[in-house]
Amino acid sequence: MKVLSITTNYPKNSLDRIGSFIHELNKKIIEQGFDVIVLSPDCPPQKNEPFIEGAHIKRFQYFFPRHSQALAGKYGIIQNIKLNPLILLQIPFFFYFGILAGISIIQHCKPDIIHAHWLIPSGLFGILFKKIFCIPLIITVHGTDVRNLPTIFKKMFLKQADAIISPHPEITQKICECNLFAHHIPNLIEEKPQPLSDLEELLPEIKEKKVISFIGRLDVFKDPITLVQSVPIILKKRNDILIIIAGDGNLKKDILQLIKKFGIQRSVKILGWFDETPLILQKTNIFVSLSPIENIWSLSLVEAMKASIPCIVTNCGTTLSVLRDKKDAILIHSHNPSELAEKILFLLENEEIGKKIGSSGKKIVDDLFNNEKNTQQIMKIYSQISRKKC
Repeated sequence: MKVLSITTNYPKNSLDRIGSFIHELNKKIIEQGFDVIVLSPDCPPQKNEPFIEGAHIKRFQYFFPRHSQALAGKYGIIQNIKLNPLILLQIPFFFYFGILAGISIIQHCKPDIIHAHWLIPSGLFGILFKKIFCIPLIITVHGTDVRNLPTIFKKMFLKQADAIISPHPEITQKICECNLFAHHIPNLIEEKPQPLSDLEELLPEIKEKKVISFIGRLDVFKDPITLVQSVPIILKKRNDILIIIAGDGNLKKDILQLIKKFGIQRSVKILGWFDETPLILQKTNIFVSLSPIENIWSLSLVEAMKASIPCIVTNCGTTLSVLRDKKDAILIHSHNPSELAEKILFLLENEEIGKKIGSSGKKIVDDLFNNEKNTQQIMKIYSQISRKKC
């Protein structure tokens, strides 16, 4: 069976982590004897590999010259537009060349199933290809595309799919509100080997420090600002901490200004996008996930919990329905630097409690994020819809 996977985020090579959860799924279904062709936009300036661990990647260039393409990749389409509204001009070309590339792939490879990741724009491509070629369509919705879309459009587009998959409880609820059914299947987690190097090579000052980590986009959805605002409060009690922020986004300038304003340059390190997150987690004492909207399930939170790291998580969205306060994680209110500082200090001073929380959190993610089980669920859906006729 051949699967056409459509996504705007996909690794450029075997070391890249952008869209790694989609690649992990493709790897698993390839192991089961499926052929996978990936349709994804070009992502300059890096060189794109045409094959990654069995998946055949077809990239389409949508603007000229190549280096001017800025719509997809990096922070994601929505964040890229916020950072540079001028790239809205690239949208018509993105759709035009994406559709041409998709039609060419389908005519040549003749896939049995289309699996689109994100409703917009990948799902729209998938809906069009389904109409033209009568191929069954699965749409996996991942968050931002569904949160920001009016219900009338969500329902209109999603009902065109033969099956809908939602990895997040919050998004599953939103789909149910449209009177549609979604299979709730968590994303697959990349199975990484232990890092061979050490974070101390990059940050020698990490020695003898207690490390508090934040990994994710630097935007209002992830709220790294609250973490930075908590640092002066923590430093009044302890000076042996190091805050590591791995990520990039439109709040980076604001964060740098706050760091300078508070005079905490020695206590906060911004690494930018960092592919080797296991290096960070290896040295992390406490992990924070501070979204004022939803934390379940961000990839970085899952990886931290899987590493048995005690996590401090804002009690927003569906968090409380999944995590027990003071048992699986420490839950706090959003936008509250004082409470965050208090809980960080509590965990630093009560390491045994932190170990118990980390152990309990690991049990939850080990059960939910079972790659083999989740792959089998998706393959069952493939089997069911492949028998559907237009």
